[in-house]
Amino acid sequence: MATIPLKQVTLQDILDESTIEGELYEKLEDDKLRCLACGHRCLIFPDKRGICQVRYNVEGTLYVPHGYAPPVCRAIRWKKSLTFTLCPAVTP
Repeated sequence: MATIPLKQVTLQDILDESTIEGELYEKLEDDKLRCLACGHRCLIFPDKRGICQVRYNVEGTLYVPHGYAPPVCRAIRWKKSLTFTLCPAVTP
């Protein structure tokens, strides 16, 4: 029986499926772009990633994460809402 080699799926591959075209970037010549999403202001060449490793350039278009939130963000949001519910005198 012949075995079929399986392709390893990385976390990066999974996250790349949850991306959309970004808004915070400027297009430059030769399909390069400048990402403006953070203070790094990465110059991203075609088929490369920014320093964050989640924003990347495909043919001069910036793709960014969309549709998921890290569990840490959810935990912080829950703790904040609980604090204001239990201590209404505290204002945000």
